[in-house]
Amino acid sequence: MIPEPEISLHRQIDAALLSKKWLVPLPNPLRRGFTHDQNRLRSDRNRRMLIFTCVIYNLTCIENFTSAPDVAMMSLLWRLLVLDPLVLLFLLLDYRGKLDRNYDKMLLSIAILPSLINGLVISQARMLVHLSNLHITPVLLITTGLAWRMQPAYAVINAAFACAIYAISMHLSAVVPHADRLGLMMYELAAGFAVIAITIEFEMRDRQIFLLRSSDRLRRAELAVQNRGLRVEAQTDALTGLPNRRGFDSELAEIWSMAQVNEGHVALIMVDVDRFKAYNDHYGHQAGDECLRQVVDTSRSCLRSQDLMARYGGEEFAVILPETSLDDAAALAQRMCDGIAAAQLPHLGIKPGAIVTASFGVACHIAYEHSSVENLITDADKALYQAKHSGRNRVTTAQTRSHEAAIATLRPAATWPPPVTRPLRIATANDHFGRHL
Repeated sequence: MIPEPEISLHRQIDAALLSKKWLVPLPNPLRRGFTHDQNRLRSDRNRRMLIFTCVIYNLTCIENFTSAPDVAMMSLLWRLLVLDPLVLLFLLLDYRGKLDRNYDKMLLSIAILPSLINGLVISQARMLVHLSNLHITPVLLITTGLAWRMQPAYAVINAAFACAIYAISMHLSAVVPHADRLGLMMYELAAGFAVIAITIEFEMRDRQIFLLRSSDRLRRAELAVQNRGLRVEAQTDALTGLPNRRGFDSELAEIWSMAQVNEGHVALIMVDVDRFKAYNDHYGHQAGDECLRQVVDTSRSCLRSQDLMARYGGEEFAVILPETSLDDAAALAQRMCDGIAAAQLPHLGIKPGAIVTASFGVACHIAYEHSSVENLITDADKALYQAKHSGRNRVTTAQTRSHEAAIATLRPAATWPPPVTRPLRIATANDHFGRHL
């Protein structure tokens, strides 16, 4: 069954994706995850773009030395003493993961600096021909706004500061014609609005992608829960709630593999309700089902927490006992046998006064390397067969295979002395034994 919070979150994601708002809203449980993912992606991108754009921006200072030598040195000092150290400090703190919530604030301060430097150059220039920075400033705004990924709120602040600095620098400039100021300001405003619009579009796209991925993960989780439920249902007996034959095979194989690590003991008890067909014929199948449930409840009350009981088929059950010797398994089987008999379930299908009993076959093997669990099942089944033909309502044990005997079943024993080969016999007969060696 899928938890209710996951269903509610799935509905919130669907509602967010269908929202008509200008910025896709994020459900509260996903906001922290979105912020974490975006910070990680933006951090990797911004490190590369910061280095690249700062190098290009520093190279533009060379042009000032030829066209505007009076402001070139000031521009170079601002770059080398303020902008570049701040960028290096940002990269170092970001690499060490020290920025956290101050990431966008520090990135915003770096983004404003190029506009501030250009504004100082514009306000201090004395000749119109020197004002190449008038046309570079909108380009800088677009570069810092798009190449350096910031949250939309900080992108708006960056654009507002850049436009304000540009307007103030032109107002303070003594050489920018008043007739050109409005047109230049419109270029800067257009660049600012373009940066804001594209940043919001990027944010919309990132949020939609994140929500779609989150929705996909939730659907995968739901399918995993459903598949797990179907798997458990496919391996569970509906009548008794025990693992069925498929579940028994799976659990026994896993326990056997774990025991093979240390060559531990694994015991198996096969249980068969005596004369159960007669019980069904006399009482009916519904009463037979109830009888099996009571037998299971009685048997499980005798088991330990690590033991596993499964329905092997029909009225036959199996109990897996990890790390249990043959004597301990036989003692546990005897308690189960006595408990079923002590329940005094009437079985008039046999004769008056008869009660429901069960027969038990017990086997124990060492889980050695390359061994097969099939031998354990075979021995337990043979022991059960002996119990059924020895009078029923009893426990019969099979012999425990020793480690040496088990290995011997896999690898034939070597014979001694080894057989003499034909060339060796000829050499010995001719006294040329040394030459053949």
